[in-house]
Amino acid sequence: LGDSITDGVSNWNELLQNCEVQNRGISGDITSGVLDRLDTINKSIKKVFIMIGINDIAGYKRVDEIYNNYIKILEDLERKDIKVYIQSVLYVGKNYPNSDYFNKEVKNLNKKLEQIAKDKNIDFIDLNSIFAPNDYLEKIYTDDEIHLNGKAYILWANEILKYIE
Repeated sequence: LGDSITDGVSNWNELLQNCEVQNRGISGDITSGVLDRLDTINKSIKKVFIMIGINDIAGYKRVDEIYNNYIKILEDLERKDIKVYIQSVLYVGKNYPNSDYFNKEVKNLNKKLEQIAKDKNIDFIDLNSIFAPNDYLEKIYTDDEIHLNGKAYILWANEILKYIE
């Protein structure tokens, strides 16, 4: 569940070798957009891997507002007995416009998300430790400093597989 970064793989079910996987990433989506479409999540869904927030930051939303939307998303999914996995919002590359602003906000948001995950006993998957170990998205994983490339999606899928096998 997420934005264009999630949507970038048209066939997560193929990448994860699981025909039950659904891709609910929508390009350009923000946390309030996810909130607006939570009622469209199939009732049979048992697990959700969520990454959302970079477009909120691009729209200069405050981290507290993004975080509050996350809380509402988590509460809705919990009410539906869906196990949630929070994935870190990814840093942008060093050459992305305004990268220092973006990455400062991403770091602040991820700290809050990691804490709520700990408080609620939710798995927090830190993808930045793979793709951005120096607080910038590494060039080998992106062609445009924000979206992932094929090599990165394979690594991401390998991380998710640790939680679905």
